[in-house]
Amino acid sequence: MTMEIDRDALLGALREVVTVVPGRTTIPILANVLLECVGGRLSITATDLDLQATTTVEAAGDLSITLPSDKMLAAVQSLRPGRIALEPVTNRPGSIRMKQGRGQRTLAGLPVADFPLRAALVRPTAFTMSGSALARMLDTTHAAQSTEETRYYLNGVLFHAFEGNCTRPRPMVIG
Repeated sequence: MTMEIDRDALLGALREVVTVVPGRTTIPILANVLLECVGGRLSITATDLDLQATTTVEAAGDLSITLPSDKMLAAVQSLRPGRIALEPVTNRPGSIRMKQGRGQRTLAGLPVADFPLRAALVRPTAFTMSGSALARMLDTTHAAQSTEETRYYLNGVLFHAFEGNCTRPRPMVIG
């Protein structure tokens, strides 16, 4: 269960997902990120039970652990650019040692089984559109969004994709 990864790749991946981690939570595992390295790819996942963000980067080795997102980010930022080794601490189950040269950081994690993962989409769909078209759509519908904190479910915008052109749209099923 040892893994090696480039510090800058790990830092970039962490920065992508930590925005999902809630600032304050009564569920301790939600303050953690899930790190799973299999087959040369490290998958980093964060969730607040409503949103889940996952990103992958190249890494060598095998690892599966959850670590506090804020401490993990601070530890990685404190290291120099280059290769980082993450290895389990033998006398402290659920902890890892992050090593680079003579420097090292030890982080304690929580059990991987406790991390709440969302179910995979049944029929995922991918499509492309220009950024200007998306910005125009969101700008047009933004006025209809509620700003009431008590009815947070009215704060969103429904995004419905269609096959073909917009003159005669046919609904497209999205997971």
